[in-house]
Amino acid sequence: MHAKRKHLLIGPILACVVFLSACIPTSENPIGSPQQLELDERLLGSWQGFFGDDDETAFLHIVNFDEETQSAYRAIMIGYDEDTPKDGGIARFDITTAKVDDNTFLNVRWLTDDNETILGEMAGFYLIRYAMTDEESLELRWISEDKLQEAVENGSLKGQSSGSGFTRTLRVTATSEELTAFIRSQPIDELFDETIGGFKRIF
Repeated sequence: MHAKRKHLLIGPILACVVFLSACIPTSENPIGSPQQLELDERLLGSWQGFFGDDDETAFLHIVNFDEETQSAYRAIMIGYDEDTPKDGGIARFDITTAKVDDNTFLNVRWLTDDNETILGEMAGFYLIRYAMTDEESLELRWISEDKLQEAVENGSLKGQSSGSGFTRTLRVTATSEELTAFIRSQPIDELFDETIGGFKRIF
């Protein structure tokens, strides 16, 4: 599953995003109540790190693109391959952050090359936990697809699931409050169990 996810960030962006979107759960609502949706200024800047099992290099740039409303950050991730430096690929997304108890989360919405919110099966929020041991280090972790699938099937979290393998789609339909309560009820390291990558600040 990890290999599928990393191509969402580095492949020919439109083709891979459309084809592999079913591999990553989405949510109709973000983590956190309105009171918990506070932007974390520590994220702003440029980061260099790795992602995927092959520790491929990536650059992550996060800026405050809407200073008037302070509603979201704009992020761009650029993959880099020394063998084919022109083919690393670019992904664009808007993010909000939420703090639930001692844990911090990203609510990510993917964008098209024209900076428009992606529609269809990829519409909605992708849920990521982030941790900063200091203001110079950043770790990102995916929410567990298997844990969400189990929760939807046993009724502990509202959602919809269909298909299997590459065609499987999993969408959380719970409210933000219900989603946040579910996250609080789970062992956090088991729920967000897959590392996307680790980054160091370069600017």
